[in-house]
Amino acid sequence: MTITDYESTFREHYEPLTRYAHSILKNQEEAEDAVQRLFVKFWEKRFELQVENVRAYLYRATYNTCLNQVKSNKNTLRHVPDSEVQIHASDDASEGIMGEELQMQIQEAMEVLPEKCRQVFELSRFEEKSYKEISEELNISVKTVENHIAKALRIMRAELSEYLPLLLITILVSKGW
Repeated sequence: MTITDYESTFREHYEPLTRYAHSILKNQEEAEDAVQRLFVKFWEKRFELQVENVRAYLYRATYNTCLNQVKSNKNTLRHVPDSEVQIHASDDASEGIMGEELQMQIQEAMEVLPEKCRQVFELSRFEEKSYKEISEELNISVKTVENHIAKALRIMRAELSEYLPLLLITILVSKGW
């Protein structure tokens, strides 16, 4: 990546990434700092990275940077209301609306989950805890955690079948694919 390519990428993505970071961090200065740190790392690792979709990579990296910021502030995602966690696949207005609609559908689908199943699912997916950590925290076996996750995914898949293509894209982007 040349400096010109980097500058172009920075100019194109800085503002949208900062807005995205702000939607997670709820603090403009922290959002700007997070995105700036991200671009510094992006430049430092430019020769090591093999990124096919720069935009998807930057959004996922921004998400991870923000989560690290939240954790370093001694906060966890459980302190951020689900309604404030934004799923953004794009700046495009129509996709933004779809992201908000998808977010509402995910919230509604989660309300269908049995209490323990929802608790395990949230610990796994939103707090990024391992199955072992969840089993220790809830005093249940790892196999029970696996069963709860499988059940949650079956229910969520059924509840979100209409939104599955958009959800799949969001998941792939979040995994950096």
